[in-house]
Amino acid sequence: MSFRSLGSENVRDEDLVVEDSGRGCPLPFINIGNTSSGRPRVAAVTEAAKRLLSNIEGPICVVSSIGLFKSGKSSVLNRVLLPSGEDGFHVDSNDDQPCTRGLWVWSEPIKAQAPDGTEVSMILVDCEGLDGGSSFQERDCCIFSLSVLLSSYIIYNSVGALADDAVETLWRFVHGMANSVQVNSSKDDEEKTEQQSIADFMPKLLWAFRDEKLQRKDEHGRQFSSRQHLERALEEATREFGADKVQNLNKAKAGLKHLFPDRDCFPAVNLTDPEASRQESPNKSGGL
Repeated sequence: MSFRSLGSENVRDEDLVVEDSGRGCPLPFINIGNTSSGRPRVAAVTEAAKRLLSNIEGPICVVSSIGLFKSGKSSVLNRVLLPSGEDGFHVDSNDDQPCTRGLWVWSEPIKAQAPDGTEVSMILVDCEGLDGGSSFQERDCCIFSLSVLLSSYIIYNSVGALADDAVETLWRFVHGMANSVQVNSSKDDEEKTEQQSIADFMPKLLWAFRDEKLQRKDEHGRQFSSRQHLERALEEATREFGADKVQNLNKAKAGLKHLFPDRDCFPAVNLTDPEASRQESPNKSGGL
């Protein structure tokens, strides 16, 4: 199966041109337009995506890739998770405009295995890149919230080291989502804060970062794992660069650790090299 007419912001089902070639292709999943006032407007799930999802039997695992504009989120899905030989989600590194609008889904579920041995159908979702600017705050929040709350596993992509500014950027998206999503709680949960309530619905987090200067050893020359690298980035800050700055940074780090108890990271530094990216990536052999 192949697909033409990629990249438009609002793709109608009658506009789809799908050819049966025995291969997977990206399909529009959820369109996100804008109202006349510029606020984001979420359209219904497309008929093509409904047909895809309704034909799946058994448990599913939704894996979404999201991140800032041009952070390599589509490339991560293509290089790490899609079977060899597939063209993958649309990527255009020379384009100044987003390659992805709204949320797109891969047309062929990928068979995978849960930690308990259960066979699941893995659904891959590619999301529109986040802008990170104040003028796009509502749209970013809408995209990020949809991606996180629909997913079993979220791949968050960033460029550069796992430094304090990267932590604060991710927290800005997460905090915006927590403040905009309402959770219907039972009487037993009435004393929970909004952040505590939404924690029950958060997916697993895999942080894919592109750091060309990555050092895999600590200050004592000891090798550390990817998980240890992430935990070091989330350690409480003690540097004296202003009490307010330290307090806000530590609040962000504590919030991320609370909302993503199941978390890991990996360095996606060679996305243009299929072999290198597979060697550096998490297990691609069907495990979750």
